[in-house]
Amino acid sequence: MTVTLVLSSLLTVFLLSLLLCLQYLKIKNAAKSQSKIKLPPGPSTIPFLGSLHHLAKRSCPHHALRDLAQTHGPIMLFRAGVINLLVLSSSEAAKEVMKVQDAKFSNRPTLTATKAILYGCTDIAFSSGPYWRQLRRICVTKLLSSKRVKYFSSIRQYEIHCMLKTLSTFSNDSTPVNLGAKVSELTNNIVLRAAFGGNCRTQAKFIKISKEAVQSASWFCLSDIFSALSWLDVKTRRKFARIHRDLDKILEEILQEHLKKSKEKQNTRDEEIEYDLVDVLIKAKERDDLEVPITLDNIKAVIMDVFTGGTDTASNIIEWAMSELIKHPNIMEKAQAEVRRVAAANTEFDKNGYMEHNYLKLVIKETLRLHPPAPILLPRLCKETCQLLGYTIPSGTIIIVNAWAIGRADKYWSDAEKFIPERFEKCSVDFKGSNFEFVPFGAGRRICPGVDFGMAVVEAALAKLLLHFDWKLPDGMQPEDLEMTEAFGAVTSRKEPLYVIPLLRVPLLEA
Repeated sequence: MTVTLVLSSLLTVFLLSLLLCLQYLKIKNAAKSQSKIKLPPGPSTIPFLGSLHHLAKRSCPHHALRDLAQTHGPIMLFRAGVINLLVLSSSEAAKEVMKVQDAKFSNRPTLTATKAILYGCTDIAFSSGPYWRQLRRICVTKLLSSKRVKYFSSIRQYEIHCMLKTLSTFSNDSTPVNLGAKVSELTNNIVLRAAFGGNCRTQAKFIKISKEAVQSASWFCLSDIFSALSWLDVKTRRKFARIHRDLDKILEEILQEHLKKSKEKQNTRDEEIEYDLVDVLIKAKERDDLEVPITLDNIKAVIMDVFTGGTDTASNIIEWAMSELIKHPNIMEKAQAEVRRVAAANTEFDKNGYMEHNYLKLVIKETLRLHPPAPILLPRLCKETCQLLGYTIPSGTIIIVNAWAIGRADKYWSDAEKFIPERFEKCSVDFKGSNFEFVPFGAGRRICPGVDFGMAVVEAALAKLLLHFDWKLPDGMQPEDLEMTEAFGAVTSRKEPLYVIPLLRVPLLEA
């Protein structure tokens, strides 16, 4: 028995060593074959890891990549194991990939996490080809259209009012509140009601698992970086399978409920606008003119996109905006004055007042510049070997755009690290994808389709928070002492929760 165990262990060590050697030779041969072409510069590499050790110098990858780009340039080749990553940190390079040569870079790479959790990458964010174009068309024209965003106004206003009532209880005895947690609860409720038509029975579990899924997909896993060693990554693959299984059980229950209700609605002639997002997807699935069939699993994948993209994104923008306003009292005062002036002059404030919040819009823009919801945009895949601003980019290279670095580049922004909303006052730069020095939601065909939906929540919530409350920090903390460190993750969130004391100034009216 002992001899057998020893031989088994020796065989395992031998096979592992052999695989590592083969992996190293593969990387070395690839580098040798590419030495004859002009590749972008990049940081030094070590065997097996490539350049990954450089990321250990900073807590967040987008910080470390920005530092490396300052040395190696805005078009930088970063080797992560067997993966070639092209890191772009300039608007010129971003424009080339997202607009000029968009067709060559529009596909997504297949990552272990997204393939396992998102039904084989059949969501909107990670799918490609005709299937993706069809889904995007449905999203733009039906799922997240401006008409539908306007229709969901009543849901936004009701949930915001519920949040304000909760905050007012903290105001009564000047108790600090975790504002980020309250805002996260708000966006969860809004998106769940818009997507499912109400709060589902398993809402808390669904939210918890969804957040775990987002965190799991924040970066490449071992199977992505060292494909030959994927068989060792058993624990990670089991985790992804468990997340997928738990999500699928909840989503299947929700879909079956909607399918049952849709049969009851078949004989009605109500406009589609009266349906929630799941109903819209079910109706789209049943159309006869689809280029690519849509399955129930595909619908589940899209639901995951809508929820994860519409909750963490909006809540983090609101929390960062409030953090910056609290840290800059003069800007807070100016924003509150505008919101309260509009409210006093406009009796239909809830429905029509937001268009007049010119300064608040500048605050939101400046927040997005400094704190883009996705600091590193979702990866793209180079479909064919091509030229990019003088460099040869091999087929199969994964492209990532460091939106955080571009938004803080001195080349495009004066006093780039300072929070100055006025910089946008006489400036036509916007975040809708036309200005590549400002791409918090991406650009081109791959721009986030839910921008209007999310920003409607952000502006409505911020306006109400500034209208009804003054804000102060607990324990005598001064604004300049507020910590603004970021946490590691797929979205830019605060490392420390934002605890503040709300002071009710404008009484709440019944919703």
